[in-house]
Amino acid sequence: MELGFLKNADSAPITGPEPENEKLMRIIQLNKMKSMKLERLNQYNNRLKRELARERVNASNSSLMIIKYTETTKDGLIPELWGPTETRYQEKTKSPNNEPTGGCCTIA
Repeated sequence: MELGFLKNADSAPITGPEPENEKLMRIIQLNKMKSMKLERLNQYNNRLKRELARERVNASNSSLMIIKYTETTKDGLIPELWGPTETRYQEKTKSPNNEPTGGCCTIA
């Protein structure tokens, strides 16, 4: 004897729990996502550690360093303050006893 009210050709089959195969695939996928997230967090943590290890200079010390640099470094664009500066060409053409030579060419 067949029970007709339990049998319906148009309806989807009654599904129970997921097959073992699909459960394993889902677990593997979740593990991959978690490991990727852990890797990103580790990379971010390493970047923060490198930044923390970087040498820091206080603003007051930095200001003093800038002032010292500007007082000791000659600026060729302000000849009124530093006097005329020598160019690279003039430095190369000087003789060892600081006398300028006649130029870049010698005609014999």
